[in-house]
Amino acid sequence: MIKKVFALVLVLCLTLVGCSQPSTATDPVTTPDTTQTTPDTTQTTPDTTQTTPDTTQTTPDTTQTTPNPALLCKAAIGEAKSKIADIPGIVFNESKESDISNLYEDAPKERLEQYQYTVDGSGGRNILNYSPKLMTEVTTNIINNCGKIGSVKFELNEADERVANHKLVYGLIDGSIKEFECVSPSEETSKLKWGQASC
Repeated sequence: MIKKVFALVLVLCLTLVGCSQPSTATDPVTTPDTTQTTPDTTQTTPDTTQTTPDTTQTTPDTTQTTPNPALLCKAAIGEAKSKIADIPGIVFNESKESDISNLYEDAPKERLEQYQYTVDGSGGRNILNYSPKLMTEVTTNIINNCGKIGSVKFELNEADERVANHKLVYGLIDGSIKEFECVSPSEETSKLKWGQASC
């Protein structure tokens, strides 16, 4: 009877508790991670693109406006008139341009015009008596700016015994401005020679 009880207990023990033999618990072996991280061997290609410098050059505007010859001539004549008007005692009677081709036998073909200033008063007398420099400057400026004018006449409105010559002419002779030679009416021929003026 005792043997049967013992056997039953043993069976129960084996079934329920598992106490026949102690179990040796084996710790699980951790397998080392042998996965190797492949290094990133991708190389960044440097940007070798070069910016081409802008070699475009802006061409400067070399266009020059050609002055209007007529305006230059008009300005020179006006400037001369203003200069003469500044002389004390001057009286302006007239200023005009005239064709002199019928007066000269050998006038420059491209300069067949003469500009004339007719003045009066004490200032007018002073110009003709004492101002050859002024008359030369005025004539030079006009001829340099007026392609058709070859001479400039300065004349008193009326003959005056206080003036040696009541009209004088200055003009372009051999490339320079000179006073024309005074020729009396008795010495005149059918036409004057260039560089002469009727007194």
